[in-house]
Amino acid sequence: MVKKVILPAALALMFVTAGTAFGNSLGITIGKESYNGLEQLTFSNVSSDIQWVVGSYKYTKVNGAWIGPHDPASPGLGYSDIHRKFDAMALFFQPTLSEAKFLLVTGMPPTGTPATNVGYGNRQFGPGDLKVEVGFDNYGVGLRQGGLFWGTVDPGPSHPWFRVHKAEGGTDVISARDAGTLGMVKKNPQWDRVDNHTLTPYSDRAYAFFRADSGTSTGAASVNWTTTSVSLQGFSVYACEIGVPWSALGINTTPPSQFSFRASWRPDCGNDIIAANFSGSFNVPPPPIPEASTLLLAISGLSVVSFFRRRR
Repeated sequence: MVKKVILPAALALMFVTAGTAFGNSLGITIGKESYNGLEQLTFSNVSSDIQWVVGSYKYTKVNGAWIGPHDPASPGLGYSDIHRKFDAMALFFQPTLSEAKFLLVTGMPPTGTPATNVGYGNRQFGPGDLKVEVGFDNYGVGLRQGGLFWGTVDPGPSHPWFRVHKAEGGTDVISARDAGTLGMVKKNPQWDRVDNHTLTPYSDRAYAFFRADSGTSTGAASVNWTTTSVSLQGFSVYACEIGVPWSALGINTTPPSQFSFRASWRPDCGNDIIAANFSGSFNVPPPPIPEASTLLLAISGLSVVSFFRRRR
């Protein structure tokens, strides 16, 4: 996984990016090219005010430059396997005056994907939630819809792979994932995952999704899932655009102030992960430059005052 930060040290009052692709207001175009023997993702029109991280596939092209090789997702099964459906492919971040904007690119559809191919019966894997860590607090930004079936068997007597596991260790109720979180922003919620029962407590990939009934609500986020026109090895690529008010993350935007946080996402099985540290600052904007006519009028006014003073 490779992260690149290309945000200027000073954050202007507003960032405006012209053009859109697949409905994302960051203006990033998502495509694919054949490279190193496989189809690889490409991202173009990534403006200079955007910070980003890419991974999962062996190579990724950003603004004309190939980046890689990346390590295969762990514990994924390589670069061209059925597990591409669980990929975390890219995470882009753009700050504006009012909100933190993210664009998540993944092989996981918002409606989830059947787990039958790995022997889980009619259970459904799904997307996890965006986790944003600010200081000692973490914020869950809800990306999941409800109705993603996981199971009806209590976690006690069931197979460990079929249980819901807590980030801190132990199991949660089997219904912990039932309620959707779409658009919620919660401070310090209860984080869980399905599958991957052997992860150590509080490991990075243990924080896959949060319970809708946990944590403290701090606001609401805009969330827009889009199916792109790109498919890799037969699997569709999805884009999720997210807008989170700075206030919902407890971040002060009064100039001069700075922000620093870590954002991460993984599917709810914790199989793959994409994460990066993002930072920047809000600075006092320079005073506006007066228009030529206004400046001329001001100079004329001063000249008149000076004339009358001389007359006296």
